[in-house]
Amino acid sequence: MAIAAFAFAFAARHQAGIAANPPPPQESPLPLGRPVPDISVKGLDGRYVRLSSFRGKPVLLDFWATWCIPCRLSLPHTQKMAKIHGKDLTVLAISNENVDTIQSFMKEGKYSYPAYRDIDDAASGALKITSLPTFLVLDADGNLVSYLRGYVNEDEVDAALLKVGIK
Repeated sequence: MAIAAFAFAFAARHQAGIAANPPPPQESPLPLGRPVPDISVKGLDGRYVRLSSFRGKPVLLDFWATWCIPCRLSLPHTQKMAKIHGKDLTVLAISNENVDTIQSFMKEGKYSYPAYRDIDDAASGALKITSLPTFLVLDADGNLVSYLRGYVNEDEVDAALLKVGIK
């Protein structure tokens, strides 16, 4: 039953143009060193936030889903980065799933960083997210420093964060 549910969720997401576990990393679809589109996402509290409101310190965007196995493998590292570097780094975990699904998953996994919803996939579209997970690292001015698509090991995320001064 669980396998059938996973297969259905994967197929539905894949049909929407986003595949879990994509081919090896590719070049960034957005220009590095340039500002990214000023997306808006909805917090689990129902409030919208704009990406530009987080300027002043680096940002780690983590596009993920509860059904995505590679996402589940990478989320503990996102938690670690948020916990260790929370004063110097803003972490935004973004999913298009419903509030109850996200809250339940976050509680079960003991994830404490803020999760946001990309309800209509407008943020994913603007940032050219075509697979999950996808990580974007922005500098304090909102410029794209790294675009990591698919499951990447912790060292790759750490190297991307090092580029914005997060050690």
